[in-house]
Amino acid sequence: MKNETKSPVPQLLAALAVVTMIGVEAPVALAQQGGISDARARAIALRAVPGEVVEIEREDDELEVLVRARDGRLMEVEIDPRSGRVLEVEVEDDDEHEDDDGEVDDD
Repeated sequence: MKNETKSPVPQLLAALAVVTMIGVEAPVALAQQGGISDARARAIALRAVPGEVVEIEREDDELEVLVRARDGRLMEVEIDPRSGRVLEVEVEDDDEHEDDDGEVDDD
């Protein structure tokens, strides 16, 4: 009777395949669920523009956070909803976001 030792390579390859699939599937699942949370978007926007978050708006593949900056200007921070990367920061026209009473519309 011969003493045969089985090679661990097939088992290692199978384990590696499972780990790889899990590692790839997790970000995909997160993106399908809408990406980063509003709390994370708020934190990212406030890091880019210190102030007070007025509104968080999600449309299709866009995530926009309106921040009333410390100097009073209304700023729009555009964030990639999947990665959380700040794509653009621009001064927003206050008139577009005000109610009849002059307050920022946060509907």
